[in-house]
Amino acid sequence: MNRTSTLAFRSLALVISCLGLGIGAEATAANPSQQIDQLVEARLKELNIPPNPPTTDAQFVRRIYLDIVGRIPSLEETRKFLTIDNPAKRSILIKLLLESEGHVSHSFNYWADILRAKSGGRDVSADAYVTWIKGALRKNRSYRDFVIDLVTAEGQTWENPAVGFYLRDQGMPLDHMAYTAQIFLGKSMVCAQCHDHPFDETTQMEFYRMAAFTYGVSTSLRPRDLLGLNKQLKSASNDNDRRHIDRAAETLLEPLEAGVEDRERTLKLPHDYEYDDAAPGDVVRPDTLFGDRASRSRGKNLRRAYAEWMTDPKNGRFTKVIANRLWHRVMGRGLIEPLDDIKDASEASHPALLQFLIREMERHDYDQRAFLSMLYNTRTYQRQAGTDYVSPGEDYHFPGPLLRRMTAEQLWDSLLTLTIPDPDNRKRAGGNNHRLENERLKARMIVDTKKGDLVTAITGLADILAKLRDDTVDLRAELTLAIEAKDQKKINTIRREINRFDRSSRTEQNKYLASFYGGNSQQSDDPLSMMRMASEQMMNEKTKNNGSKKQPKTKAGEQKADPWQGFPAGLVRASELQSPAPAGHFLRQFGQSDREVIDNANHDTSSDQALALMNGGVFAQISAPNAMLTRHLAKATTPQEKLDTIFMAMLGRPVTERELRRMDLLIESQGEKAYLNLIWALLNTSELSFIQ
Repeated sequence: MNRTSTLAFRSLALVISCLGLGIGAEATAANPSQQIDQLVEARLKELNIPPNPPTTDAQFVRRIYLDIVGRIPSLEETRKFLTIDNPAKRSILIKLLLESEGHVSHSFNYWADILRAKSGGRDVSADAYVTWIKGALRKNRSYRDFVIDLVTAEGQTWENPAVGFYLRDQGMPLDHMAYTAQIFLGKSMVCAQCHDHPFDETTQMEFYRMAAFTYGVSTSLRPRDLLGLNKQLKSASNDNDRRHIDRAAETLLEPLEAGVEDRERTLKLPHDYEYDDAAPGDVVRPDTLFGDRASRSRGKNLRRAYAEWMTDPKNGRFTKVIANRLWHRVMGRGLIEPLDDIKDASEASHPALLQFLIREMERHDYDQRAFLSMLYNTRTYQRQAGTDYVSPGEDYHFPGPLLRRMTAEQLWDSLLTLTIPDPDNRKRAGGNNHRLENERLKARMIVDTKKGDLVTAITGLADILAKLRDDTVDLRAELTLAIEAKDQKKINTIRREINRFDRSSRTEQNKYLASFYGGNSQQSDDPLSMMRMASEQMMNEKTKNNGSKKQPKTKAGEQKADPWQGFPAGLVRASELQSPAPAGHFLRQFGQSDREVIDNANHDTSSDQALALMNGGVFAQISAPNAMLTRHLAKATTPQEKLDTIFMAMLGRPVTERELRRMDLLIESQGEKAYLNLIWALLNTSELSFIQ
């Protein structure tokens, strides 16, 4: 058993021993979970719908791991839970899982879909935003405070990564407002950008009044303005072209460009506005859709007023949307559908239950973990899944949660659990934290450098750029003539010569920056390499001074072996990979959202998915010699133990008598190969990929 699982189950055993035969705190007489059950069961009785039978412990432990931490339980986690004989064990396990790193990982995938959060590539600001979201989930930040932090975010990425919320829709303030209203208020306003909503009460004017609250947000900072360098650069004595100064300044000050600031900018109605309440081009003043008006007191800007209005429990909509959204997350369907298009005429399938959930969300002060714990501890959730098809316009009354197919991330992370030890704590090598700290130190280095020194650095770099232009001006003229003459041989020769000058110039830029920052010359194509090197040295010093965490040591004083040694670096949880994964990756094949539209994951099956499981590398991954499933299988001594190991690890249950009889025949004819064939067969069953 891995370290995290061992600690978790020790805690579980300790709490259970303290409770004796009593029940956990979530199951006391008047607890909210039971009140939810009473409301659900009263409606079921009224409609003459029998509730589904309770889940077995085996069904529950598999489901709760998938729903809270986003993966199947490991073989040790399943077996340990099934051996505990106490009525409190379910509620205690729920508590432990909600406080785990696995829950942070799974919750990030959930919110990344909703917020359309992207990461990876060269965009460090996007990585900073992703890391910030994970940090807020890890700290269990109040949902209300979380939203206020996003809507009011300002400053530069390196000091406030929450500005990524606006940078995600850089230069598109109207679209950003539509997405914000859809996510947090359940109000679809995309249509109202161009005309009155055809199926709701929202008008185009109302949309523009809402958009006026955030229209002044600028997502393109000007570092030279921030540092007051414009005057010095303009008066700097040099013979450079202005474009070389601009290019050099942009290169050096790039870490300060990404951020958000409020500017004085008025929103006007579009030129084709056609309603009689205003004229095209009229200035729009901010106003709210419903409830009390946003209060803009002294010292409070428009965005702050808007954020406080939106998240105020008095307007009702904000709390209703998150309560309904989390109910859908747990039970598979909302009390109001669709989640983010709640119209004025929308009615809940169980109004009294929704009102109760709203009150509980407010009582818990928008604590998502506490709210989810309440739902997971209900009899309603812990009943067997409903398998009837529910059409989009049909009400569902929750005799149990709906049967659901695993998301792409849940399937990936579950297969990972069959492959590597302790998947929740394996982080991507050279991941976001190093890049973000490096970027932060680069930005601070620039800010702390004297303005005169920055001017010197910029003009010096511009001199090198100008020299490159002078050295290649004749060559580029010759290249133009060669292209016009279609002389391919000459074109290739000239381009090689120009590239030689480019490489030489990059080396010269490197040497110049090395001299300026006091570093040593290194060959690199990146003119900022010396700055990066200096910032990395600063980061290393900081780590040393703060006392970095050392590798755990054995009794003999030797460093403990890396538990993931021998596994490819890409075998990490979905939340640690580029978000979204590149096209063609397993996650994209199985429907991961492209993060372009809110909650855009695809849960349909396809022939590509079937082929990936049947013929792809997944089978080789989970049956590799060092894979966890293979290790467990090697410890089993009898055919019955081997079969139980495979079924328990992959499906969370022991082999049945019928399956055992069939496998006996296969083992007799195929020998050890029969176990590999069984693993392949189970990998391709619907039982593996559904949350029962």
